[in-house]
Amino acid sequence: IGDMNASKTSTSGCWVAEAIYGSDDLRTHLLREYLNSEFKQTLKGKIIMFFYLRIGKFVASLVNRSNKLKKFFKFFFDQALYN
Repeated sequence: IGDMNASKTSTSGCWVAEAIYGSDDLRTHLLREYLNSEFKQTLKGKIIMFFYLRIGKFVASLVNRSNKLKKFFKFFFDQALYN
């Protein structure tokens, strides 16, 4: 994402990753970079990001309040990071 400032990054960022790992965690930054670059270039990525940009903050707020949701999403995010 290069020279984007923090406020711009957070408006197109990975809010769920932030809820799981924290805003300053390297994993959050890696996921944010991937989602806003390579992933967004695929058809699947465009569709997912279309919806994520509309409901992602809400989902992240639910994840922040639920350890079960946090564990659920963390499993998938950890897999994405591994791959």
